[in-house]
Amino acid sequence: SSRRRHTRSCLKSRGLGDVYKRQAFGLFNYVLTSIGLPRVLWLGDTSTALPSLALVVLTWILGVPIILYLAALGNIPTELLEAALIDGANAWQQFWKVTFPLLLPTTLFVLVTQTIGVFQVFVVVLLMTRGGPAYSTMTIVFDIWQTAFDFYHFGYASAMGVVLLLIVGTIAVIQYRFLGREVEY
Repeated sequence: SSRRRHTRSCLKSRGLGDVYKRQAFGLFNYVLTSIGLPRVLWLGDTSTALPSLALVVLTWILGVPIILYLAALGNIPTELLEAALIDGANAWQQFWKVTFPLLLPTTLFVLVTQTIGVFQVFVVVLLMTRGGPAYSTMTIVFDIWQTAFDFYHFGYASAMGVVLLLIVGTIAVIQYRFLGREVEY
């Protein structure tokens, strides 16, 4: 009862984010303590905050590529694989000579869109760490947002956004030129 009141007062006074940054809760810490290891402040320590956010982002961005690759694999004509088998190709040769070239359009699309998506990581940082601790999880887009809405330097934030657009656009063009010449539609 008094513990509940204390928890409620902590949530009211510090905000939910601070409680989780300062405390070591969660499934991973439960597993660590059950095997005799100390708890870890996953989002409260500069050495673990960025890898923790990277794990969250990784689980978040994997869904679309998996669905796209499954759809692309389902569209590969079985006649081509059977023809390669008749020609004496083993499974490894079938993959590299038939399957992989037919997956190049999907690979190009996934590579370009995921690269653009990674440059735009914002919501995870805003909700989980707000760039901390000690700016260890600061991303480009969060820095642009903070410049505009925390420091009210809208012009500078706009310039930062344009520079980010040019960087991401250049990388996308390079990726398209590198992989695009081998892609047949």
